Amino acid sequence: MQLPAGLVQKCLRSIYGFAGECVPILGTVELETSFGERSANRTVLVLYTVVDAPASYNIIIGRLALNKLGAIVSTKHLCMKFPVGRRVGSVWADTHVAQRCYEDSLKVEKYTPTNEVNILDLDLDPRSHYEREGPYPAEDLKEIQLGPKRERITKIGTTMSQKEENLLIALLKANYDVFAWSAWDMPGVDPNFMCHQLSIEKGAKPIAQKKRKQGEEKREAVKGETRKLLSAGFVREV
Repeated sequence: MQLPAGLVQKCLRSIYGFAGECVPILGTVELETSFGERSANRTVLVLYTVVDAPASYNIIIGRLALNKLGAIVSTKHLCMKFPVGRRVGSVWADTHVAQRCYEDSLKVEKYTPTNEVNILDLDLDPRSHYEREGPYPAEDLKEIQLGPKRERITKIGTTMSQKEENLLIALLKANYDVFAWSAWDMPGVDPNFMCHQLSIEKGAKPIAQKKRKQGEEKREAVKGETRKLLSAGFVREV
């Protein structure tokens, strides 16, 4: 259409066809468009969407433009009429041109969507381990030592005043024994208060679940955690 480059506005959207094909939009441009003959014509602003797609026609007038024009379209008579003041404007189609456009449309190759459209690379393995789960802190943190052992540390925020920080550290050190530093610091819950019980049918035949293959590093980690639970009395062999 030989339009100035600055007249076409960018548009980062796509158009989806009847068969699901996706055509990216190159841009949009708003132009004054005249309909009808000289004796009865109207000019309205029409927003055109520019795409690079093979077709036997150059322009499609959509519903928004037809509604703005107040047009009535008859496909049987190949005619469109619209009000022009007290008169009626008309746009007639040529049956030979319409037939030729239809025949040409059958020769146009179908648009092949690119492979990068609607492709999601997701890892749906529920056993995946992430480096971090949950929200990140809203401020920087620093470590402080609470107990006599070096490994007994916790983290506090850095946005407090020095007085507030000293009070918080003193409070944490005075109550450092309430922290569960290891499995031995968690004596458990009284079974009379709460108890987890497995629903097992005594007469059922025991079936051993097939072991999942694990690497040497994971096996050693499982053995270490099991030993900790056994030593703390959390679990026992049955």
